[in-house]
Amino acid sequence: MIPVMNNMEVPEFQREHNFDFIIHNIMKEASAVQEIREVKQMFIKEIASRRIFSTLNTIADLLNILIIRDVINEHEVTVLEKICVLLKLDKALSDVQAYNKTINGRGSCPICTENIEASSEVSDSGTNSSRNMLYTQVARVIGIKWKQLARTMGTNEDKILQAQASSPNLQEQALKFLKIFYMDKDETSATNLLLTALRRLKFNKLADELGRRDT
Repeated sequence: MIPVMNNMEVPEFQREHNFDFIIHNIMKEASAVQEIREVKQMFIKEIASRRIFSTLNTIADLLNILIIRDVINEHEVTVLEKICVLLKLDKALSDVQAYNKTINGRGSCPICTENIEASSEVSDSGTNSSRNMLYTQVARVIGIKWKQLARTMGTNEDKILQAQASSPNLQEQALKFLKIFYMDKDETSATNLLLTALRRLKFNKLADELGRRDT
C-alpha cells in the first residue's frame, strides 16, 4: 500500500519527481499509439514551428516539446488530462487527476511516493558498486530532465544522442548517460560536476544526500 501524502506535505523536490513519474507513465502507456495527428493539431499554436511539428511522430516527442514550451509543467497538468482522455489512457488519466487535485490543494496523492522513498535508500546487499547505486538513484529522480542535466554538466550532443538511442525508457537513458559521463573521468571530479549540475537544476536534496554519502 503506497502511503498517502497531502499537499502540505509534498515539497517541491517530490512534486517534480511525481510529475516526471506521471510523464514517464503516459509515455509508456501511449507507446503503442500509432496516430498522433489529432493530438498534434491541438497544439499547433504552442508548438509554433512547422519544422518541429513535422518531426513529432510519437506521444513522447509531443510531450517533450510541450514541456520545453512550458505548456506542461509540475504546476500545470490540465493539458495532460486532455491528452489522456483523447488517447483513452485510463491508468495515466487517473494518476494525472490525482496529482492535479494535490497541486490545487483539493486532495491527496499517492503517486510514486514509494519511488521517492526508494530513491533515498542505500542498498545493503553489497551486490552493486557505490557508483552503480549513484547511477540508479540519480536516474530515478531526474526522470525526463536527464538531458537538461547532461547539458548542464557540459556533455556534448553526440553522447546525449548515444544515451537516448540506448533505450526507449527514460530511466535507462539516464543510466546510460551517467555511465558514459563517468567512463573517461576521475570519479571525484565527475561526481563534483554532477552535484554542481543537480544544484543548478534545483535538485538540492538529492545533491546534498549524494554529497554526504561521498564524504
